[in-house]
Amino acid sequence: MKWLVFAIVILAQQPAKAPEGKGTAESNSAQSAAHAKSTKNKQTPSAQSPPASKQTPVVMESQRSSTTATNHTETSSQQTSDEDRATQRKLTWFTGVLAGVGVLQLLVMFLTWLVYKRQAGEMRRSRHEMRRQRHVMFGQYKAMRDQIAQMEEAGKQTGELIKHASTQSGLMALAGTHTEKLSQQAVRQSDLTQRQFDLANRPWISIDVVKAASNLEFRENGDVLIFFIYQIRNVGHSVAQHISPWIEPIITGVDNPVEVRARISEQLKRPIDSYFDHGKLIFPNQVITDRYPVMIRPEKLVQALEKSPFKDRDQSVIRAIGLEIFVCFDYQSTVDPSRHHQTQSMYLLSYRGNGMFLPSQKSYGMDGLGLVFKGFGAYAD
Repeated sequence: MKWLVFAIVILAQQPAKAPEGKGTAESNSAQSAAHAKSTKNKQTPSAQSPPASKQTPVVMESQRSSTTATNHTETSSQQTSDEDRATQRKLTWFTGVLAGVGVLQLLVMFLTWLVYKRQAGEMRRSRHEMRRQRHVMFGQYKAMRDQIAQMEEAGKQTGELIKHASTQSGLMALAGTHTEKLSQQAVRQSDLTQRQFDLANRPWISIDVVKAASNLEFRENGDVLIFFIYQIRNVGHSVAQHISPWIEPIITGVDNPVEVRARISEQLKRPIDSYFDHGKLIFPNQVITDRYPVMIRPEKLVQALEKSPFKDRDQSVIRAIGLEIFVCFDYQSTVDPSRHHQTQSMYLLSYRGNGMFLPSQKSYGMDGLGLVFKGFGAYAD
């Protein structure tokens, strides 16, 4: 709006200059007319008065001067009038230019006003939108404040629940500990009951007799051979199945009885190939008697003679061997077929009370051979 007022002031001041030029021209014209009138008045008395004879040249000279002055004045007036018209034309042209510039300024200001008006409308709409958003944000703020209050309340309730839960967990832990102890006792009781049931109902293999059934012979090919006879009995209350007998010789000074026992026991607990399983069964109170051969290989005999523990009175080494017998019977129960049971015994072999066997004797009669039970290695499960 200030540009519009400024343009109006300029347009109001510009036309005032044109009358100033016009007044100058009119004043110049008035001065020329007054000068001509005065000249005419001067010429009129001279025309009315009779010319004197003596003054004629002077009068003519004056007239010429007046005429010259009049002409000069008219020429000056004409020149002044032309300059005024040129000045007026310039002022008119300049005023038109200023008016055009003012119109353009008015147009520009009008367009600027339209832009400002549009911007004002956009700002007004933005203000309304911001006001609406402020109300929405205020509503969201109140909703969030309510949610925070609800969350705080829920947090308090959760804290109480946590306290109750921890109390309950403590009680449950105590109850769990007590229950665990009860369960352990129940498991132990169950195991004990199961074990008592197994012991009362499982088969039990008892070794009644183990004795020599042939001569002990040092044969020409370098090995040692002897047959034993054994008698076993099922003293349990169920069938013993998959009976696997084993009699292993133990050479004194060469074999370790503990190692032999562990090796044979583990070997018999391995699964039996169905091709070699003959399905031997022993029913309760049933007795089985059978023969079992025992052979010592030549290389084992040579090793035993070299490590002979026997010495003569003069501390010379006697090339002889001492023998022990490890007897093991492995079987399974129909109550729990996955478990192996074993009955083991260990005996000392002697000939007429002497436990030394000389290869030079070649043969030891069955009548003189005896087995002495050794408590070490006795086992039944």
